[in-house]
Amino acid sequence: MGGAKRPESISEVAKWKVFYAPLVKLLKNQQEQIETLLSQRKSLEEWIKKHQEARTANHRLYETHISELMSRLEEKEMELLMEAAKTELMVGLKHREAVVRKLKLEETEDELADFRALFDLLTASSKETDEPDQGTESRRRTRSSTSKIAAADPESERLKLKYEKLVSDKNVVIAMLSKEKTFIWNQFNMLESKLTEKLKVKQAEVDQANDKLVQVVTTAEQLQSSNGEKDGTIAELREQLQSSNTEKDEAIEKLEARVHELSQELEGLKKSQVATPALRSCKGMAVKTVKKESNAENGSRSSKRKGDDDDAVIIVESPPNLFTSSFRVPKLKNSSTPA
Repeated sequence: MGGAKRPESISEVAKWKVFYAPLVKLLKNQQEQIETLLSQRKSLEEWIKKHQEARTANHRLYETHISELMSRLEEKEMELLMEAAKTELMVGLKHREAVVRKLKLEETEDELADFRALFDLLTASSKETDEPDQGTESRRRTRSSTSKIAAADPESERLKLKYEKLVSDKNVVIAMLSKEKTFIWNQFNMLESKLTEKLKVKQAEVDQANDKLVQVVTTAEQLQSSNGEKDGTIAELREQLQSSNTEKDEAIEKLEARVHELSQELEGLKKSQVATPALRSCKGMAVKTVKKESNAENGSRSSKRKGDDDDAVIIVESPPNLFTSSFRVPKLKNSSTPA
């Protein structure tokens, strides 16, 4: 009777092992998937955080660079305005000085014309006194005119000398004014050429600054577009992570449902075993008979049969603890796996 029950118990254990092994394997695979997803999620969060920090740092750096370029551009514009104001001031001063010189020249020319008119008048009066008169009156007039001419000659000579001196002085003044005018215009032309060159240099610097500013703005736009693409990639990765979490939750729910079904099957099998006590009593009698027969045997034959009967007792005496009502699915240990 014991030999008949032994194959049945072995087949039951094999069946339960067949049920139990896939369950454990499924739990281990699910646990590994969960740990892998958690590690991937952690690495993804770290990558997103680093990317966000780098993007913020680049944004601040470009803002600082743009503000520096704008301040330099404003300084250049202020310098250009100051140089233009200086140039206008110098031109105004030179123009004022030229006007003053011109007025002085006109006054001098007027005085010279007055002296010429006076000299012509004196010359004409001296000629009129030289004409001869008839008779005594003419002689008398001749004597008086001769005396007047003799008296007027020193005065005319003095006026002539004074006129010549005045003319020479005016010529000197005119020559000096013309020289000063030429010098002033030369200085003005030199200053104008220098300021024009400086203006060209400043304009070139402004153009370079504008080019750099355009490049910076273009780079900033490219960074913004790349940041948008990276944000889209991050959003896709988050969606994938969310979908993987959803799949994980669904798999866990399915696994829990499967475990619940297996637990119900175990409970049903336990109830079916409780409903057949006669079978268990027969198993107990078979065990006792085997033990008595094993005690009567001798030598190596009896020890061999005793070992076989003991194995039978171990297998048949009670069902394994795995299939009792207190059986629970073991919890796998959380171990961090590298991403």
